[in-house]
Amino acid sequence: MAERRRRKRLPWISMQAQVRVKKSMISSEWVSVEVVDYNSLGMGIRPPESLAKNLQKQGTIQLSLRLETEVGEITADRVSAKVRHIAEESGAAFVGIEFEQDSKASLKESLERIESILNRHQQLSNRIYSDSREGS
Repeated sequence: MAERRRRKRLPWISMQAQVRVKKSMISSEWVSVEVVDYNSLGMGIRPPESLAKNLQKQGTIQLSLRLETEVGEITADRVSAKVRHIAEESGAAFVGIEFEQDSKASLKESLERIESILNRHQQLSNRIYSDSREGS
């Protein structure tokens, strides 16, 4: 599949995400999903099988994100996003979502801080990996 993203997505460190799922007209619950990749514009998730079809029907969803670091955690609560596509990968659903661009400034800042930390983590991981291969 051709890459269509405006920014490269990054692997996660210890990122937790939940999607808000409506159970009825007045009740909802938060369901944990696996984070596959992330940038400040969107992310890829693997929801439980029972949730994948429901996400496609909803179109717009709400997420809660938490990235744990050594010095604390960064959270982004009630992030609105659009489901852009759902695909089957290795027997599990992969859902690509794009964050709403009209979010509050504080929410955008949190999403960008998460991306910045993930970028630094990946650069450090790449440096450690290349140093260990050179020493072999």
